[in-house]
Amino acid sequence: MRESIHLGRIGRTSVGISWTLIPIAFLITWGLAGDLPHEVGGYPTSMYWVAGLLTAVAFYASLLTHELAHVFVARRRGLQVHGIVLWLFGGMAQIDGDAPDAGSELRMALVGPMTSFLLGALAAAVAWTMAALGLSPLVVAALAWLAGINLLLGAFNLVPAFPLDGGRVLRALLWRRSGDKVRATYSAARTGRGLGFLIVAFGVFETLSGNLNGLWLAMIGWFISSSATQQMLMSRAAGPPAGRPGSEVVDVAGAGVTAAVIGVPSGLTVSEAYDRFFRHSVLTSLPVVDEAGHILGTVTLDALYAVPGERWWATSVLEATSPLHQLPWVQVSRSTT
Repeated sequence: MRESIHLGRIGRTSVGISWTLIPIAFLITWGLAGDLPHEVGGYPTSMYWVAGLLTAVAFYASLLTHELAHVFVARRRGLQVHGIVLWLFGGMAQIDGDAPDAGSELRMALVGPMTSFLLGALAAAVAWTMAALGLSPLVVAALAWLAGINLLLGAFNLVPAFPLDGGRVLRALLWRRSGDKVRATYSAARTGRGLGFLIVAFGVFETLSGNLNGLWLAMIGWFISSSATQQMLMSRAAGPPAGRPGSEVVDVAGAGVTAAVIGVPSGLTVSEAYDRFFRHSVLTSLPVVDEAGHILGTVTLDALYAVPGERWWATSVLEATSPLHQLPWVQVSRSTT
């Protein structure tokens, strides 16, 4: 996810936002400005809008804190972090590579939801104290909303649907049990895809029933299922789960020619492609394949190096891929003698 606006740095961590966050922040502000008068009346309309805006900002600050917790643990485990981007579906920490072991993965996954729970409990405690002291009911109502949304965020992130934190917890537990990271990743991603489809179905049902919030739920489910599907492809390319063949048969440009090859999934970023296929390999060139296994072209180590380092995490490997029609072909003639 690319940042549209760079906000600055917190320590060594770059922080930015995507343009997709802006309409969602407006919708949160608008919704709170409309709901708060029903909970606490007697304030000017402008005060409800100010309270809604400040609460929306506090919510995104909570999301940022959630992601910073992931970053802190990732760095403690020796991983490189490029930055954090706040966007349509919340926050995304751009961490280079995976955890070195199942225990690290478990800690990295759990610290985010635990941080959200802590922030929710803190906001609830402040709201309760202010209410007991008879202080501003408007601030109390805003803090109560902030407490509830953080608790909900923590609980939702623990749903075992990859790539949510709960899906990473599931992967860590499966990884620890089997000792097979690839198999654990594939299983967790497959579970995430299934749950994503269920969330989409429920969201569509709610929307057809007249609840427009179902549309938002369906979008989240689509994001989860598509991300999980991409992760399944990545795990199969890195090394298939136990019980599956050691290589995939791919259809070369739909021509009916098959070969057992290692294919770089087209959905990867440059950083992911380098980490999974080139970092610990003597290979300098590999085919790039789509979801159906069709070869789209080839990517070379030199082409990856040509992409500026600060853009590796946000650049699709397709941008460094030489398309199939541009590649040299050798025609082999069969001797009749």
